[in-house]
Amino acid sequence: MQKHFRVEDAGSPDTPSEEVTSGRTVERSDPQDGVPAVSFHKVEENVIELLVVVTPRMNMVLGKRLTEYIIATMGSVAHNFKHPSLQASLKISIVDILLLDSNFARRQRLEDWSNRNHEEVMGKFCKWANTLRQHRTWDSAILLNVGNFKSTALGVAHYQAMCSQDSGCLVVVDRGFGTADIIAHELGHQLGAKHDFETGSECGHAENSQHSGANQPVSNWLHSQGFNNSSSRHSKRNTLMSGILNFEYYPFRWSACSRASIQNFLS
Repeated sequence: MQKHFRVEDAGSPDTPSEEVTSGRTVERSDPQDGVPAVSFHKVEENVIELLVVVTPRMNMVLGKRLTEYIIATMGSVAHNFKHPSLQASLKISIVDILLLDSNFARRQRLEDWSNRNHEEVMGKFCKWANTLRQHRTWDSAILLNVGNFKSTALGVAHYQAMCSQDSGCLVVVDRGFGTADIIAHELGHQLGAKHDFETGSECGHAENSQHSGANQPVSNWLHSQGFNNSSSRHSKRNTLMSGILNFEYYPFRWSACSRASIQNFLS
C-alpha cells in the first residue's frame, strides 16, 4: 500500500496498519522415510511506528526537500535494522511527519539548542508529544533539528522506552549522511541496547577481530551522554551502539551484546 507522507502542523493522523508476512517451516515427520511435513505459520514482523517532528529551523534549511530528506533518512534507519548482524525481523514505519509550530518552538526553546541541555530539550519534547496521543499512536517520537546542543551529544533517548507513553521519544541533531546512524543508535537504546566499548565491558570488542579486514526501569536510566561526536581512535568502534561516532568505520554493525539485548526486548 502506498503511504502518503506530508509535513504539516499537528493535524489528523495517518497511521499505517501492521503488515504480517507468512513463512513456512519444513519438519520431518518420520526420520526413516525422510518424507518432509510442511507446516505454514504466520511470521509477525516487528514494526516500529515512528512520529517524526522537525523544527522550523530545519524546515527553513531544507525547504521543499524536507519530506524527501526525512523519508530517505528513515529508509537508511530501516536499513540499519535489517543488517544481518542484528538477526531480527524489524521494520520501520513512519506514522506522520510534523512541523513544530514556530511560536511554540520559540516559547519552549525547542528550536535553538546551542545553549540547552539535551535532557531538558528531550523532556519538553516528550511532554508536548504526549499531548498528541489522543489523535495518533506511535512507538517512538523523534524531534530533528539542525545545529548542536550545549554539550557534544548528537542525540539522546531513554533506555528501554520503546512503546512507553511517558518516555517513548528522542531528540537528534541532524548530521546529514550520519543522521540515520544517530537515530538507529538512539532507537537501539530504547530497545534495550547499551553502549559498546565501555570501560570494563567486552561488548563490541569480541567481534572486532572478525570485522577488521537486566532490565532497569525506564525512568531510572537515561543515556545522558547520548551519541557523541569525537575523533577518538582508541579502538575500531564500528558498531551502531558505540558511544563515539566515527564515520570512517562506516558501515556500522550491531554487536553481539546489542543483538542479545534487542532480541530479548522484542521477545
